[in-house]
Amino acid sequence: MTHRIFVQPQIEMKSSRINYIHGQNLHVTQGVMSANAPMQREKHLNTTNVTVASTSHGDMSSTSNFSHDTGISGFSYGSPTQSKEYMNTSDSGFTLLRHPSLISSSMYSSASKASSTNLSSGSGSLMGMRRSGSRSVFSDAEMTHAQAQTLTLTKYFGHDVNRFTEGDPGEPDFDATLRNFIEPHMSKARKAREQQRHVVLGKIGIEKETIDSISVASNAFVPYPALRHERPFLFDAESYPLHEILAETLGVSDLSRLHEHSIKDKNLLLSPLLDAKKRKAFHQCYDTFVQSFCIPLIHYIAITQKMVNDFSRDQTNQKIRYRYQAFPCLRVIRPNEFSNGPHCDMSHGHSMGNINFHIPLTPTFGTNCMYTESHPGKEDWHPLKTKSVGLGYIFDAARCLHFGLENMTESTRVSLDFRIAIYRDRSGGIPRSVSNAHTMMQQHTGTVLSNRYYRIEEEECDVHDRHDRLCNPKMLQDNYSTFPGYYEEAYIDVGIQSFGGVVPGPVVHKKNRGLMHPDTRVGFPFEGVQN
Repeated sequence: MTHRIFVQPQIEMKSSRINYIHGQNLHVTQGVMSANAPMQREKHLNTTNVTVASTSHGDMSSTSNFSHDTGISGFSYGSPTQSKEYMNTSDSGFTLLRHPSLISSSMYSSASKASSTNLSSGSGSLMGMRRSGSRSVFSDAEMTHAQAQTLTLTKYFGHDVNRFTEGDPGEPDFDATLRNFIEPHMSKARKAREQQRHVVLGKIGIEKETIDSISVASNAFVPYPALRHERPFLFDAESYPLHEILAETLGVSDLSRLHEHSIKDKNLLLSPLLDAKKRKAFHQCYDTFVQSFCIPLIHYIAITQKMVNDFSRDQTNQKIRYRYQAFPCLRVIRPNEFSNGPHCDMSHGHSMGNINFHIPLTPTFGTNCMYTESHPGKEDWHPLKTKSVGLGYIFDAARCLHFGLENMTESTRVSLDFRIAIYRDRSGGIPRSVSNAHTMMQQHTGTVLSNRYYRIEEEECDVHDRHDRLCNPKMLQDNYSTFPGYYEEAYIDVGIQSFGGVVPGPVVHKKNRGLMHPDTRVGFPFEGVQN
């Protein structure tokens, strides 16, 4: 089913201006915009109206009066060359900690590259219609031609954006016109996120009225919000040569040129990963990377945010457990291919407690990047781009909408995505607040607590879990944890005493020594593989 967008303004001609009356769909003035273009654009476009007509998919049918315009400037590279100059485009405004792997976050300003706007369906195109950060006006002839065209939406988000931009390989300018065009896709993603948010918070005992009163942007009842800020980080690509081992496993010299391989069937091309012996080197390198780099990195941030010290001092078992994806999701987006449309991982059945790692193994730029918002509901769409291997990102994919576009560059994007969640080990003790209550009742009664007191203790544990800064055990459960194989576990004992006044660094202990076999839950290329 296609969804047609009808642009039906009423026009009143006045010299060199085109003024839309009644419907106020779009106000356009000829000429080049001045320095205060963002203000003019907001004034001209804040009432842009697009009507979507459809006979099915009620959640995709809507009338949009969307006026969000972030004015993010684009940045493109002349060629996907290797470089140690790492780029970051996050504008979340957080202050990074002084961990050696964390790099400062700032928006690199650059001239916006003009990109084409295609306002046509399969037949007919708007040749000569251009859109850029410095020009958002059309000529009389262009607008007259536009009125005769019909926009259509498909179920493929990346393809729709590509048609809108006429195949421009650079970063799209998510201005008001493009935002209105993709609004049906975004509306569906928001609805799915909101529905799953109610399910997850209801699972931990939050009443519906309370959930309704909490904005999606709120961190209420959300585990470790300080860890969810979008963070770029550096890692040593020589110590963790994930890209080299994967390329060797697949029998290629350069992952970014994967599309030039003689084997065009992607499943056949990546079939060596289905063989446990052939993928072992890559799997071991990934597992080492998570245990020796990613978990210590998160633990360091959690320590500085005082998230892991809520134990009574007399507890001998003070373990913080890290549940991580046993095998990463592998994304291979060749030129003219596209990946998932707007979504958050929570709406796909993943735990809200997950923190996502995005590790590009090739240069990422323009339309081959992953795009995301920096905070749930902010919708400040920006790419997670890199110029060479060694830069990764942490971000809140569980709640933040993110998507891929149709790759119109001449470079294949290969990247890894995996998730880590943090929770307390309750097996050897309970948090200080409950432990103290337990001790006080024992001192008062002089006897072992009855079942009644144990029930009270369990209720207090539930209350503590609900307000714990780490992940609630009930929230930890998701569609991928119903049976073993998808998640692996490790722990760090934060109760280890110092020796000679020297506090040892975090030592990560893995629960299982071996490597788990990936199955269909990991996705491509393991679809149909049973564990």
